[in-house]
Amino acid sequence: MEFTDTEMEFKAKPIVKDEMKTENVAEKQQIVEKKEEKEVEKKEEEYEVQLYMSFSEMELKPELLRGIYGYGFERPSPIQQKAIMPFVHKKDLVAQAQSGTGKTATFSIAMLQVIDETSDSLQGIMISPTRELADQTYDILKKLAHHMKVRILYSVGGIDVKEVRQSIQREKPHLLVTTPARLLHMLTEAFIGIRQIKYLMMDEADQLLGTNFQAQVKNIVQYLPYETQLGFYTATISPDMERIIPDIMVRKHVDIRVKAEQLTLEGIRQYFVALPNDPSKIQTIFEIFQSITIAQLIVYCNSQHSAEVLVGHLNHGNMPADHIHGKMDNASRKDTMAKFRAGAIRVLVATDLLARGIDVQQVSLVINYDFPCSENFVETYLHRIGRSGRYGRKGVALNFVTPKDSNNARRVEEYYSTQINELPADIHSALSC
Repeated sequence: MEFTDTEMEFKAKPIVKDEMKTENVAEKQQIVEKKEEKEVEKKEEEYEVQLYMSFSEMELKPELLRGIYGYGFERPSPIQQKAIMPFVHKKDLVAQAQSGTGKTATFSIAMLQVIDETSDSLQGIMISPTRELADQTYDILKKLAHHMKVRILYSVGGIDVKEVRQSIQREKPHLLVTTPARLLHMLTEAFIGIRQIKYLMMDEADQLLGTNFQAQVKNIVQYLPYETQLGFYTATISPDMERIIPDIMVRKHVDIRVKAEQLTLEGIRQYFVALPNDPSKIQTIFEIFQSITIAQLIVYCNSQHSAEVLVGHLNHGNMPADHIHGKMDNASRKDTMAKFRAGAIRVLVATDLLARGIDVQQVSLVINYDFPCSENFVETYLHRIGRSGRYGRKGVALNFVTPKDSNNARRVEEYYSTQINELPADIHSALSC
């Protein structure tokens, strides 16, 4: 059948009209969506971080408040004053503060406040870069939640996966404390349902978003629902972390940071001993130990080999010491930390495995037997000396500095606007807290 030009034109008109109508509807829909997006952005921009000078001002659950006071907290630390409530108010959050100022309790309190205890679903996940940090987080959570009905599951490498699966089915946990590799395994094997996950928190976020864990964390985030609320807590913001935050935090987030010059802990005296070479360190550390009364201290080395050699010399010289590093199996590391916390080990020689987050109350002296020399040595220095002078306590950091370390030491001073003084002749007075 053939059509005249007029008939063809007539039949074409309705099609053009419908297309225009569709385009108009789509255009209007885009305008509405953009308007809604701007309204959301406007509301998010209007959020102001408030200071809460007491825990009671936060209007926390009564059972949680009892746990906080029972744990020994009387008032919030500066980071707790700022960084608990934004997460409770459903804001994605990046929170940075000095080591030893209560970050673990900050995100633990926030998580416990938002968890729905009446539900049987897994709602929150807390990730730590190491088993030791995950263990510490789990311990703090249990104590803070002592009067609550929150069910918490602890799962890291070394714990039998069948046992974990059974625990999930039997206990129906509200909250999971884990490490990146274990969590990724649980997600890929469908150990846990992800549809109900509302909250994801990362402890030592700069390390989790750094080279070693970045791929794992990206995969984890891809598994979770878009609506999952994110909280990143860290003592330092690394360049890697700065780059990846926009990729992971798709929504506008609250950013709480301290300035670089405020990062060095108040109450920590910092000294250096200038040495000609590495072999001279052994004699120097014995001379220092003979000049002071040792309660407990941590000595940092840059490598597993250096740590093991030092422990051998100390034990041979009748100075009881033990070491801990990342290549030890989980049981050995846990046993060593338990002995150190109990006071059975007085001198713990460690690699940077222990530079983050581990809070041992008795430690008031840290010795950098090897001055940090890693790519992120400035941040590493802060994490190491943060083992002493935890919030509200005093401490001392002593650095062995050879000629090859002098540039790094100067850069640390410049970055933190701090002063590392030469160890005075009266060693006992200088290193006593």
